[in-house]
Amino acid sequence: MNKTVNLVNLWGEFEAKHPDAEIEDFCRYYLTSTREKENAGKLFGGMMPPTDKIILSKLIQRLSTFQQAYANAALDSIPIKQLEEFLILNAVSHLKEGKKTEIIHTVLMELSTGLNIMTNLLKQEFITEEEDKIDKRSKRVKITPKGEEVLQDCYVQMRKANAFMFQDMAEEDILLTIQLLKNADIRHSALWQQNKGKSFDEMVTATTSSNATSSDQKD
Repeated sequence: MNKTVNLVNLWGEFEAKHPDAEIEDFCRYYLTSTREKENAGKLFGGMMPPTDKIILSKLIQRLSTFQQAYANAALDSIPIKQLEEFLILNAVSHLKEGKKTEIIHTVLMELSTGLNIMTNLLKQEFITEEEDKIDKRSKRVKITPKGEEVLQDCYVQMRKANAFMFQDMAEEDILLTIQLLKNADIRHSALWQQNKGKSFDEMVTATTSSNATSSDQKD
């Protein structure tokens, strides 16, 4: 069958089932439906979770573990030897003179862990701290020239780790994955701080109530 005719037929079948869908939705569906046949049975050693959401969560968790291991291995040859130290130093650099708590929240780290890492970075003279002129209870942190130098070394090593991690993934697939996941990141970044200290049921209830309110306002 002619490729154009086959594509039109596939679009017709998809549109019949999803009349409100856009062409972008069909493209994502087509890529998913054709590629899910590839490497069948190899994912998780064939022990597949029961739902797609669990599969996605497990994939993200496992890939995060792999990425952290590769990053730590890549950083082992320079003074910054852990991914968490790089994340803090990078945030200090980007926020210029950020508060300690602001920096730690930016990298989604526990307060005690972040403070311990900053103490270590201070000892190595990669950052400096001084009292906040407005809020005397807070301290602001800046990166030093020595810290900037080692941060550039970190960037080189992290590029190597990320290239190794995704060496078999096509650039268009990487861009598509970013597009698909970015809204989840934006949503949970907003929820992260306001959910601190809440039980999971309280998080769900607050989010459900917020979504219902937003829906009512639109109506």
